[in-house]
Amino acid sequence: MFPINAQQFNSQVPVPVRNQRLCGNPSCRQPGHTIRTCNHSSVAELRALAVNVSNYSIAYQYPEFIKRWVSTRLHTTSISILFAKVVNSSIITRVTLGEMKEAIIHHYYQRILSIPLADGTINESRIRELASISFTPMIISGLRDLMESLGVQYRVLPGERLIRDHNIARNNLAFYSTRLATSSRRMDALIAEHAETELLREAALQVYIRMEDEMEEYNRTHTNGVLNQRKFPDMAVIIKPVQDPNPEEVVAAEEFGDCPICMEPLDEAMVEINCGHKYCDLCITRYLDTLRRNQDPTCSMCRTGINCMMFRNESSRKIVDDKYCAPVQEPVV
Repeated sequence: MFPINAQQFNSQVPVPVRNQRLCGNPSCRQPGHTIRTCNHSSVAELRALAVNVSNYSIAYQYPEFIKRWVSTRLHTTSISILFAKVVNSSIITRVTLGEMKEAIIHHYYQRILSIPLADGTINESRIRELASISFTPMIISGLRDLMESLGVQYRVLPGERLIRDHNIARNNLAFYSTRLATSSRRMDALIAEHAETELLREAALQVYIRMEDEMEEYNRTHTNGVLNQRKFPDMAVIIKPVQDPNPEEVVAAEEFGDCPICMEPLDEAMVEINCGHKYCDLCITRYLDTLRRNQDPTCSMCRTGINCMMFRNESSRKIVDDKYCAPVQEPVV
């Protein structure tokens, strides 16, 4: 076996690397530094939020705001990061969590109020005025929400109260305008439905009245479901004598004209009433059937009362005679 060179042996054996601790910031977790020296973006955001809370507490005199924010909202890791930035040291020993909180509150509130201005004087009202310059409405709204979540009651300035009342009135106006439009649409629908209901009611009432009239007429003209035939005792039904016409006048004699009711040509079954107007027997019988008890038969053409009807057809005369009145034979001259 050949001897092994010690230098060659050392180069072949890997040298163990010491485990490096990771940053305690949950958003970072990178090796090479600790949480107290971390420069992650989350640390910058935390410090910016602390500056905003500090400036708002100083500008509007809310020391309770920064105290509750540090005491109840910040996690132990965030407190350690802010405390390390406050004391500018990465090596902090024998400091309790309560002392860290007091140091942060003192640094971000009491110390700022005691900083001299450019002229060397300490003016708290001027410091508060300078602290309120950097705020925008969005930042103020976010800090107000944070105060409400922490249970800190904030004062409303007169201008803010006016703006808030204006916004509330505008929202109420929009809400009630929407409700008014909805109610108007519902009222219009109800009015239209009511109008349709009224029309249906009127139609049903007319049908009911017509049915009542028809029932009354039926009860008046019927007995036990059988039609009561009306008689006309003062009306005579006779056979008009037909003389032998001249042969040259046969065609003219057969042309009786048209019935004024049905407009059909008249034939031997026609009826001539006492005023001289002629009708077909079917139309005159239908007319007599439609008369009420208090109505007298009249001519449809001249409104003359009918008291005599003359037939050329015996069968038609017999139907009218049996149905309406007693026969009277006209004397032959």
